[in-house]
Amino acid sequence: MKKIGITIIFFVLTLCTCNGVLAQQEDVLGWNKTRWGITEKEVVELFAGKAQYKSSDQKIKLCQEGCSPTIEIDDFKIGSSKYHVCFCMDNVHKTLKEIKISYKFKGPNEFDDSEYEFLDLEDRLKEKYDSPSYEYNSRPEDKELHMKYERVWRFPSTIITLMYDIDKKANIKLFYIHYLQGNKAELDNK
Repeated sequence: MKKIGITIIFFVLTLCTCNGVLAQQEDVLGWNKTRWGITEKEVVELFAGKAQYKSSDQKIKLCQEGCSPTIEIDDFKIGSSKYHVCFCMDNVHKTLKEIKISYKFKGPNEFDDSEYEFLDLEDRLKEKYDSPSYEYNSRPEDKELHMKYERVWRFPSTIITLMYDIDKKANIKLFYIHYLQGNKAELDNK
């Protein structure tokens, strides 16, 4: 009788655990209105009046190798803050491969507000996608000079990275969300 009770408890716990894991595995096929594999023209149409083609002299290294940031939205609002959005297209197929959404710092000494914006974005992403699959936090004793937080959500078609890296001593400020096409989407788009 004891063995049957233990077996039932084990079975129920296994079902509960599997149910939570399966629920989190819903795929993410892009960002906002976009989907991996769409063309530049489709991105511009989806964000009519906001998305613009970047001039070739403005193209700096924002994307992974083999991609170019050809379209941008300069003042995209998330919560109460503004972000700069770059849509990176595959150089060969000219289709959407990644999106980088960078926080627009208001001034050279804006450090404190941006940390609250990171926490707000983290909460929004957790609400939408559940807990991240990877988390990194710099040590609390280093907070006065250097703060680094990183969160990663992995889905079959998309990898989402939320990065916050503020080095006050070197005056380096990185704060962005990176949506990268995952393996499943690459296979689907070929």
